[in-house]
This record gives sequence, C-alpha cells and structure tokens, in this order.
Amino acid sequence: MEGRASELAEVSANLDLEARIRDGAQNMLKMLDARGDENEALRSQIQRELSVAEAQLQALQARKDELQQRATKTSDTGNFLRPRAIRAVQGLEDLNTGELHFAPSTPELDEEQARVRKLLPALAHVLTQLTTDAGLRAAPGAPPVPPARRVTRAQIDVLSFMSSMLRAHSLLCVDLDMDVPPLLPLLLELIGQGANDRVRAYGLRLLRYMLHDGLVQRLAEHHRSALGLFVTRALAREEAQSFEREQALKLVRALALWDAQSTKRTHLLSEGIVRALVAIAHEPEDVLHSAVIETLAEWAMLDAPLLARTLAYAPLWRAVCEMPPQRSKALVRCLMGLLERPETRQFVCAGTDLAGVLAGFTNVPTTAQEHYEQRLQTTEQVTLCLLTSWEGLLYLCMNDCAALRTIVSALHLNQPRIQSRILATLIALFLSTSPKKRPEDGHDARARPPPIPGPALREQYLGLVLVLLLDAGLMDALVSIVRASDELRPVASHLMRLVLNLARRVLPDTSAHLHAFPDLVRLACDSKSEPLESQLAAKTALLSIDRVESHLPFGSVDVMQHQQQYLSDVRTHLDATIDDQQFRALIRDSLVMATKEHIAWNVGALHELLDGPLLNARRFEEALTSTKLIRRLLSFYRPFSFRYSGLQASAKNEQWTALGRKYFRVLLLHPDGVRFLSEDRFLSEVREAFDQLVVHTPDPLFSGRHMHRTLVSGYFDFLQIFSESVSGLELLRHARIFTPLLALCSMDDHASLVVEMLLQTFDYAHDAPTRLVLRRALTAGTAQVRLSATVRASHFLWLDGEPQEWAVDMLLSQLYDVAPQVRRLAVQLVQQASAHPAMLRCVMAQRPLIDLLSDEDESMLLRFLSQPSGFDHLFGESYVAEQAHIWYTRQNTAYVADAEHALAHSLEADAPPLPIHLYSQLVATEAGCAYLAELGHVPALAAQINDGCSAEDMLDCKAALWALGHIGTSDAGVALLEEHDVIDAILALASSASVVSIPPVESAPEPPAPKLVPSTDVHEAQIYTMMASLGNAVVTGTAWRALARVYEEHPERFRSVSLFSRAVHLMDHFALRLAVRRHIWNVLEQIPLSLALVGEMEHTHAELVVPITPEPSSAPPKPRAPRRGAYLYPVPVRPGAQESAADETLGQQPASVQHGASRMPGSTTRAAWPLRVTGFAPHA
Repeated sequence: MEGRASELAEVSANLDLEARIRDGAQNMLKMLDARGDENEALRSQIQRELSVAEAQLQALQARKDELQQRATKTSDTGNFLRPRAIRAVQGLEDLNTGELHFAPSTPELDEEQARVRKLLPALAHVLTQLTTDAGLRAAPGAPPVPPARRVTRAQIDVLSFMSSMLRAHSLLCVDLDMDVPPLLPLLLELIGQGANDRVRAYGLRLLRYMLHDGLVQRLAEHHRSALGLFVTRALAREEAQSFEREQALKLVRALALWDAQSTKRTHLLSEGIVRALVAIAHEPEDVLHSAVIETLAEWAMLDAPLLARTLAYAPLWRAVCEMPPQRSKALVRCLMGLLERPETRQFVCAGTDLAGVLAGFTNVPTTAQEHYEQRLQTTEQVTLCLLTSWEGLLYLCMNDCAALRTIVSALHLNQPRIQSRILATLIALFLSTSPKKRPEDGHDARARPPPIPGPALREQYLGLVLVLLLDAGLMDALVSIVRASDELRPVASHLMRLVLNLARRVLPDTSAHLHAFPDLVRLACDSKSEPLESQLAAKTALLSIDRVESHLPFGSVDVMQHQQQYLSDVRTHLDATIDDQQFRALIRDSLVMATKEHIAWNVGALHELLDGPLLNARRFEEALTSTKLIRRLLSFYRPFSFRYSGLQASAKNEQWTALGRKYFRVLLLHPDGVRFLSEDRFLSEVREAFDQLVVHTPDPLFSGRHMHRTLVSGYFDFLQIFSESVSGLELLRHARIFTPLLALCSMDDHASLVVEMLLQTFDYAHDAPTRLVLRRALTAGTAQVRLSATVRASHFLWLDGEPQEWAVDMLLSQLYDVAPQVRRLAVQLVQQASAHPAMLRCVMAQRPLIDLLSDEDESMLLRFLSQPSGFDHLFGESYVAEQAHIWYTRQNTAYVADAEHALAHSLEADAPPLPIHLYSQLVATEAGCAYLAELGHVPALAAQINDGCSAEDMLDCKAALWALGHIGTSDAGVALLEEHDVIDAILALASSASVVSIPPVESAPEPPAPKLVPSTDVHEAQIYTMMASLGNAVVTGTAWRALARVYEEHPERFRSVSLFSRAVHLMDHFALRLAVRRHIWNVLEQIPLSLALVGEMEHTHAELVVPITPEPSSAPPKPRAPRRGAYLYPVPVRPGAQESAADETLGQQPASVQHGASRMPGSTTRAAWPLRVTGFAPHA
C-alpha cells in the first residue's frame, strides 16, 4: 500500500507539472500570435513542448486512473497524499526556502528535468518580451500590443510557472541564471514597477527560488541598493496587498538563512530592511507581526549589533510580555542566547528589558484589562524559564537581586490571582528540578543505592535559588499567606513543605531557623496586646505548618520496620473493631463456601478478608481449621486444575492475580499457612510445569502461547512473593523447584522467555538458591539471557545502603563474557556504580583487570586514583605521570566543553553528571595531593588567573578555573590553593572579568547616522521637515495634514530625486512607525521604482552625504562615576541610539524654517535615550 501510495503521489505531481507546461505553452503561443512575432525557432520549440506535454498528460492520466481503481478495491479511503504541514505562523507557509521532495531519481524524471531545463530559457525570453511590451506601450509608432490586463495576466502566469518548475527542480536555478543573464535585472524591474501587487509578489517569489551562490554574490555587488529599496517598499504596502508583503518577508528570511549558512557574509539585509521589519513588529494587529518577531529573534543571533542600531530589541521584549505563553517562552530562550556571550550581552539592558516581563506580577488588575489571565500565564512561564536557566538566574540577580525581590514582594499584595500564579511558578520550579519519585515496593527501596556524597549539580543550583529567595523574604511571604488567605493556604503550605524539605536536604547547617517562626509564636501567645482574630489566625497558621512538617522525611528507616509496624497497627485495629459474628458473616458473603465456581465469588469481600481479619493469627487459624475458605482458594490456584491458569488474559481477569498475591502473602505470614503450603501439592504442580519445558513436553503450561493468552504469567508474581521471605524460599527448596530452573538456564532459545521472567521475578536479597539461578543464567544462558541477567545483577549491587560483594563479583565476571555486547554492558554498569566511593572500594577489592574496564573510556582509571591502593598501583605503571602531562597540555582545555555541556543540561530530568577531572581524583588521597604539589601545576594555573580573563585567552582561563575548582574538592586541595593565594585571585577575577562581572564603564559610541547637506530648495526642505515631523507622535496629525495639503496643491514638488533620496535616507536610518512610512511612500508614489532610479539615487546620495570628520577634543573626558552596587552584568544604556530625524533637518534648513521647526515638540533631541552606549570595557 505504501508503494502504491507513493507512486500515486508521484504520478499526481508529474501530472500537475505537465498540465502547467501545457497551459504555459498554450499561453505563450497565444501571446506570439497576438504580437505577430515571426520567431519561428521559438514557436517551433514551444509547439514541440506542447505536443510532448499533451502526450505525457494522456499517459499519466491513464496511469493515475489505474492506480485509483486499485486503491478503491483495497480501501474505502483513497487519501494517499500527505497533507500539507501546518506552519508555525498562520497564513505564512514556507517562510524559508523550500523544495518539493519527489521520489528518487528515475529515467523519466531525468528526462523531465531536461525538458524543463530547455523550457525555462524560452519562458525567460517570453517574460522579457512581455516586460518590453509593457514599457513600449506609450512609444509612438510602436506595433500594436495586447491589452494591459492580458499582459499583466501573462506575466503572472509566466512568473508563477517558472517558480513552480524551480521549486520542483531547485538545481536548475544555476543553469537558468547562466543561460539568461538579463533575467535578474528584469526581475528587479518587475519587483519595482510591476503593474499590480501580484506581479511584484510573483517576481519576489521567483527571485527567492532562483537564489544560489552566484546570484547572491551579484546581488551584493551590483544590486544591493535596489534590493533594499524594493523590499522596503513591499513591506510598507497596505494590508490589502498582503501577498506581496508576505513574499517580501519570505525573501528576507531566505536571504538571512543564506547569509547564515555561507562562509562569507554578504550583508544584503541592510539597516533599512531591518527598520522596516521593526516598524511591523511594533504593530501587534498586523498579520505579519508574529512572523516578523520570529525573524528578528533569529536575526539577533546572527547580527546583534545591527538589531541594536535599528532599535529592534524593544518590540522583541514587548512581544515576550504580550505573546501567548508558549511563543513567549520560546522567544525568551532565544533572546537569552545574547547573555551567553560577552560581545552580545551589552545589548541587554538591566532592569528594563528581560526584567520587564515581571510587570505582569506587579500590575494591579482592572476590569478594563483584556487578556489579563493570558498575561499572567505568560509571565509565569517566562519567569519559570528564567529561574530554570543559569543565564536567567544570573540576570535576575542584577541590581542586588531586585527582580527576585519584586517577585517575592508581589506575594504580599492582596491580589489572589497574582499570588496564585507566583506560587504556581515556584512550585513548578522546585518540582521540575526535583528528582522524580517512582512507586517502590519493599525490595526496590532496599536495593536503591545511597546518594553519592556531596550534592549533585542540580542540588547545588536548587540551593543557590533557595538562598536567593530566602534572602528576598520568601518564608515571611508564605507565612503571611498561610495566616491571611483561606483560599491560598493549601497551595502556600505545599510550597512551604517543598522549601523546608529542600532546605533540610541541601542547606542543613542554615535551615534550623526556618522552623522557628518566632512572629507567629509571639502572636499566638500574646493574648494581652493582640486581638483575638489575630491570635486565631496565627494559631491556624501554626497548625498548617505543623501538618507540613509532619510529612517531612526525617531520615531513612528500614522498610521492613515500616511493614511490621503497619501490620501490627492493622492487627490491633482489627482486633478492636471486628467480632466473631462479623468475621463469619464476611466469610459467608465471599460465597467461597457456597460454590466452587469462581465466577460467583465476591472478590471485594475476599480482598477485605485478606487485607484485614486474616492478618490476625487467631482469625487465620479459625478460617483454616473451621472453614474451607483457605483450601478452596488454594485449589483454585493449582496449575493443573486449569481454573486460574486457564483464564484468558484480560484486564478484568487480572483481579484474580492481584487477589492471589495477597493470598500467598497472608499464607507466608503465619506458621500455619506455611505448614499448609508444605502439605499441599500446589508447589509440586508448579515444579511439574517447569519440568515440562525441560523434557520438551508438547504444549507445556509455560509455553509462549499460554503465557500470552492466559494468566499463566501470574505464577511468576507468586514465585516472587515466595522468594522475598525465608520461609517461602525454604518451601521452594523443599519442593525442588530450583532443579528444573537451573536446567532451563542452560537450554536453548525456546526457554529464554521463561528464564528472563524468572530473573526479573526472584528476589536475591537472601543467600539462597535464587542466586545460583542468577549465576547459572550469567554463565550458561543465551546471549539475550546473559544480557538480562547482567542488568538484573546490577539491581542488587546495593542492599540497605551497603554494597553487595556477591553482586559485584557476578557483574565483574561478565567482563570475560564471549559476547562483546555483554562485556560492554558490564563495563557500563560497573562504571555507573563506581561513581559512589563505597562501591568503588568494593570493586577494587575484587581486583579486576584494569584493561577490561578502560578499553573505551578512561574514567574508571581516573576513579581508581581516588583510592590509595589504586593510586599506588597506577603510579607504579607511570600512568599518573602520563595523564598529568596530557591534562596539563591539552585535556584541561578540552574539559571545558564537556563541563559546559553538562552544565547546560544540569536542570533536566536526565541530566548528565559532571565529567571526572584528574585533579579532583588526585587530591582525594594524601599521596596524590603531594604528587600534584610536586608537579607545579597549581602555580601555573594561578598565574593564568592573575593575568586576567580577556577575550583571547578566555578558554584557557575557564580551563584554569575548572582545574582549580576540582583541586578544591578536598581539604588538602584547599590548603594547596591557599598556599598559592588562588582563592583571592579568583575573587579578584570575579569582580573584573567580562564573563562574570565587570564594572560598568563608558565604551566607544556607535557611529552616528550619516548626515545630509542642507537643501538649497526651500520647498524641498519644508517637505522634508514635514516628513521628519511625522515621527513625532505629538505633531504627527498636524504634519500629515500640512504634507497632504502641499501634495494636493503642488504634486510636482514630490517628483524630485533629491527629495526621494532624502526620504529614503530618513526611513533607513531613523525609527518611524509603519503608518508614517506608508504616508511617506504614498506621497512619493509618482516616482516609479526602477534600476535607473536607483542609479540616480546612489549618485545623488553620494553628493548629499556630509563627510564625517573627527572633532578635536579640547579637554579629556571626565571619568564616569562608578555605579553603586555590584552587578553580575553591566547596565548599558540603549545601544545605537542616535539623534532624532528632526535634529538633522534643523541643520539643513534656512533660518526661517529652523526657527519654525525649533518650536516643534519633536525637535527636542536626546529626551528619550542618551546618545552614548554604556557597556562593557574593551576586551584587551
């Protein structure tokens, strides 16, 4: 079916292409007839293509009909075509360059591609003639031409047809550009002065599909200005011409993608194009708003300074606050990439940009606000994104943690919606970064490995966040909510439980005061000065906190003690609540005594008996001796009675397996039950069922068919219950069940399924024959069985917090297995377990071959260095000296990338551990620390820190910091660092380096926009001043009315190329809203956009630009006073801010015009932003 569907899709695509070729050929023949063209060669070529296309159409249609008939016979739905992918932005499909992916190359497709390659130059020739006809329409004596509407329709058809063919055969764009060199100027002319928006849009679309290296280079060298002008004009069109604007945006994205993937930047995307996009980004109601925001965010990663010069970050930060939560979250993650690099970090302003998203938690809601809940949800998601990333957390710590204090202070507001969102954010933070809890039985809890000494990277991050939030007053805010809000008290109590539990685990030395709550205690006890309502509220809060602390874990308690205590409590409770009459009534209600048919039994009553009364020894003895309940249940579970074992496997019948688990637990709990099992033939029948596999009995009970169709697999659950207790293991030994099991471990593949289920079933905590079964499977089973047994042995490396030597011995024996996959798995499991020092000592006590553990990874050898015996052994083999040289010369630097990768994923659920470092293993022993001191590496690393961290040697500085940090993981290593004053050097670096923190100083300003010479034409200067005043929101209406009046009275004044150049200069270098840009373009509509106009503009602009000369300084600048406080990042003023457009025009006007303009509110400069950039100091 899949092959037929793919063939049908291929035939349909080829049929569509042939139809387009036929229609295009027919249209070209009509155009040649209308023109009276005598080019017989071109006509004959088009006729040949038409004939071939019609023949291909008939053949393809016949094949399609045949495939559809076959599909109708086999399926009611003949929908084989894959639906079009849903795009991220509604209405803007295929924003990047794309191509159709047809089936693999076939002779038919190669022939088709050759035909298309021949046809494309002919189409380009027809398009040239059509464009020439449109230009010569008004020429005197010209031959008759088709009507304008038909020419426009033909242009659209040819452009669309060529685009479709290039989309299907993208590699032909190079041949087309080489065969028809004039096609690029022709396309640009159509884009600039097409008859309507669809002609221009299809021209932009064809240009996008024609992009290749040579064409992009030609655009950059010869048509950069034309491309920028035409694209800017297309983006500023009215919303009714959305198709043209959409195609212009697609072309911009394609050029940006091309520029990002090429090794040599072409910088085709000018500042004017970016400002046009920024104008759209300021309009949330525009249909292109979401796509433009996405484009600018991606562009920020490619050219951050360009976006800073064009003030493009303002709409991005605004979009973070106003867009839907998922888009805002993705956008803020993209923009946080600017914080990772010192060269782009200066474009993020502290306290105004990223921190502005917290305004949703501080704005007081009003009934007039729309989408307020969405705004709160967006703020919640973005805040959580910041708190769960290193860059975001460090950014929130700026200005003395002002942002974090804002979040905590908002909890004191009497606004339940804001409070609930902040509480949800913090709960999600601690839950998402906390290890996931899984349901565990007693064995899983006992076999869980103890935590590795020292907090993990995730725990360290949580501790840092918790300390910052506690310093900001989190506990006081939670106490106030618990005290005052009945509605939010459960949520605040839940968060308080998470905070107290985390503090107890991560901050044990400083968390004691968190449990005191002195204000609440004083308020509850002070009955004289405090009102009764306040006392009651305080007591209620203390009760809530007491319930919180009662659920906190106070250390590890043996699981068996929990079970015994639970059973004791249940027995005591039942003895006090149930009498003989009730017990007999419950047995009678179970209906087991009334009938042997299990269908009639009351399963609920049986569960109630097994969960309650039968746990008591006296009640169990009464049920065993005085009734048939116990015997009748056991007879139901006998294998060869086929009552339980013959039931079909279904969700409903699983209730009998659950009942059986409880039943056998109760039997093994009492001595009478154990004696009853030893006298019954239940276990003997189980052994006989396994013997059937050993002797190859036809259709055995534990065959694969029965195990998949019936409840036979439930017997493995029962065997697990027997293996968990000493009495159960004795019963299994007495029934000689282990004899066939040991034989099955050595048999072929037909018993592998049973053996694997047995391995996963048995509990190996006791020194019993179950361990013999596991060892036999490890040595004599099939490869798949040995893999499963190896994994199962690793589950018992720990028991009650202690390493198990027998499991370690079994796992190490797999290092000698004949199967390479088993050896690799064993090495991986040993390395993972050896992360704990106690397990590492246990592994080393077995003295395995070191070469077997270090074939592919030397991390195990590095771990051996942390033990005295391992260091002595490896030091004697010169391994330590060799590794010390390797790490000092190159591995320290290579470690930086591995550590940063682990750091970037440290907050994920499956976070990778921090890689092992040689120095941390050496300083774990006295001999290793002394050897490290003799090497002299510490003074060299300290010198690297003292020299500072510049942009050139940043990698070496990071490598030195990681190395010195690992040396400080032991007391001896800290002493070694203090001996060389390393700690003081690191603190000094933290206050001066660009990576962590530097004092804000004034950096070199951005180059200002080029100024133009004043106009000598008074009318032109007046019009230009009006255009510039449109950018002032205060006088926009007045300026537009004046400009419209001049345009209506003197339209000829707007045909000047000089005025046109000044207007384009204004829009390319200054921030103007989209409506202002449309006003300016509307009054300049009389000037047709063409390549000739672009040439005149370039010449005129070169004459108008004032050359920039450095101004001599009479006095050195005064040093800037340092800001108060220490910042993790500097606080730059808006980068790239320039003089307003009105300022420039004032220097160009005559005195009268300047006098009039100086009174305009828009003529004041530097009122919104300073002119200089305050950022990072130069990286020397």
